[in-house]
Amino acid sequence: MVKISGKVLGCLAGVLLFCNPVIIFAQDLKSAVKLTQSEQFEAAEKAFRDLLSKDSKNGDIFYYYGDNFIKSYFADTAAVSFKEMLDSAYSAYSRGIKSDAANPLNYVGLGSVALYRKDVQGAKKYFDRVQEIIPSKKYKDSPVTKEKAALSVAKIAEANIYSDFKDIRSDTALINQALRFDKNNPQVYIIAGDIFLEDNDGSKAIANYKKAQELDPKSTLAKTKVGNIYVRVRNLNAAIPFFEEAVTIDPNFAPVYRELGELYYKAGKYDKAESNYKKYLDLSNNFAAKTKYITLLYLIKKYDEAIRYINEVFKIDTSSVVLNRLAAYCSFETAKYADALKYSERFFRKVKPEKILSNDYLCQGKTLVKLTKDSIAIIQFNAAIKIDSNNADAYSEKAGVLVKMKKLNEVAPLYEKKISMNKASVMDYFNLGKAYYNMTDSVKTKDDTAKIIRADTLFGYFISRQPDVFNGYEWRARVNVKIDPESKLGLAKPWYEKEIVKIGADSMKYARDFVEALDFIASFNLFTTKDLVTAKRFYERILAIDPKNQKATIALASKELKNIKTK
Repeated sequence: MVKISGKVLGCLAGVLLFCNPVIIFAQDLKSAVKLTQSEQFEAAEKAFRDLLSKDSKNGDIFYYYGDNFIKSYFADTAAVSFKEMLDSAYSAYSRGIKSDAANPLNYVGLGSVALYRKDVQGAKKYFDRVQEIIPSKKYKDSPVTKEKAALSVAKIAEANIYSDFKDIRSDTALINQALRFDKNNPQVYIIAGDIFLEDNDGSKAIANYKKAQELDPKSTLAKTKVGNIYVRVRNLNAAIPFFEEAVTIDPNFAPVYRELGELYYKAGKYDKAESNYKKYLDLSNNFAAKTKYITLLYLIKKYDEAIRYINEVFKIDTSSVVLNRLAAYCSFETAKYADALKYSERFFRKVKPEKILSNDYLCQGKTLVKLTKDSIAIIQFNAAIKIDSNNADAYSEKAGVLVKMKKLNEVAPLYEKKISMNKASVMDYFNLGKAYYNMTDSVKTKDDTAKIIRADTLFGYFISRQPDVFNGYEWRARVNVKIDPESKLGLAKPWYEKEIVKIGADSMKYARDFVEALDFIASFNLFTTKDLVTAKRFYERILAIDPKNQKATIALASKELKNIKTK
């Protein structure tokens, strides 16, 4: 059994939330191999052991037994131990050679193990051995069938594309050699399709997968791989028939549900995405499936449910870097800030530096802000920007903290950077306008003038995007008060008037803002236009909202307004 990081996969099978696996019993080698293809690795491992207990001389069983270990690793590199996977696979292949020395498949297996251990010369030795024992001009009497020779050569190519030493030209040559042995083996065409897909040639990949389908109409793997290519290029409608056919052929083929989950997520059909990922989880029950399902729950904003599943895993093992990341993200989104910080700190203790994302620092920074640890939060926002200078949210989050610290000169460049990236929200324009406004006590210098004019433009943009929100009019009015402080031109008047209209029936709710606007209009009419009737009416409206307002009380008692009749 290949172990999982920490303690894990075998134990996780006992976690109630995740434990409803569909148990499939393999009666023969073909069925056991299909379990591997279906990513039901634990069930496949048991099936291979059962088969070997009945036939310990069959080299093919040993090969596919070892292959099950390797496939389990590549399906879940975050959880399956690389070393233990290779050790288990090596043991299976070695036993296979001991039991069936003439079978080339296990030499392919040992070569692949050497390749994944970065022992290129060791891999070459085993791959050369395959070429020595399969039929050739020099060895026409080889006991190896052409069908087995074709598969063995193709499997060398497959081992290459999973390694760090892939060479598309060499791998294609191996496929061509395999096809000279046997043109009717669907597995060869599946591997050929994988090679072309690795070379970003989707058309040739599809052609080979479809050829595999022709040779084996019941191949769920081939149909799923074709559908997956269409999902990758976002041709979702073209993908669906292949997935539906795969499900019809074998409703227990786990990968098809993963691909359907991805398809429906991209299509915005989140309920279908969730149900298909859950089916994938129930069938495969491996750690990767759990992680994918939890990730989906996070993406579709089912944060509480995601946390519930994560905590069930954490009862057994807390070592997963990915799950600690997701736990931090979900806890922040549900306002559980102490938990978010706990998970985030554990994540940073366990993660390799090169695996840290900019958003990991961003999430911890936002969490620290909520916990009033602003100075430390700034450090995290800086780290987020250092990793990804295009992380737009990091700029505005940092700016928000600097506003609280009253470091306004540092605020504007952050919002301006986000705007220059075309990633600014309408609130970023609003907040930047406020920053420029608060940086200018009066418009006396060219620099002050430039800032206040920029603020006016920013609030103008905000109003154009949020025409029913009164705050934009209020702040644009305030800006124009600074431009026209004695109200000789009345620049602020139209904006305060629009604010009054927008607040409307909510005057008591926004009493302070409403009174500010009324006061300006009253003062403007009293001192600038000398429209005393209008001035008195507005002061009276102020007292209706705020009966203790001293400025309005004094104005109404003044000699200018005392005897003015408004009716």
